[in-house]
Amino acid sequence: MSSMSTLEVAKAIRLSISSARISTYENAALAVGRGLDEAITLYAWNALVSAAFLTPLHLCEVIVRNGVADAIASVYGPRWPWSPGFEQSLPNVTGPVF
Repeated sequence: MSSMSTLEVAKAIRLSISSARISTYENAALAVGRGLDEAITLYAWNALVSAAFLTPLHLCEVIVRNGVADAIASVYGPRWPWSPGFEQSLPNVTGPVF
């Protein structure tokens, strides 16, 4: 078991998170008369809510990507990534080469 109090844990977490990231939660906690422990609780709750969106977001990304790939394949064929016609259809954007 940890010998740290809840407030000590909250302070340790606070030291590990940038002011820019945690200030929204600190301000929300202060607005309702709560302290640092409430700000950390809000931060953790936001992380849980964000995590709940990962699976739907993943599915959305795969569905959109597959739809785009199917649409391109209908024009340039199933090997469209290697199609000279597809490559020539892309805009000639100048910029850094990676």
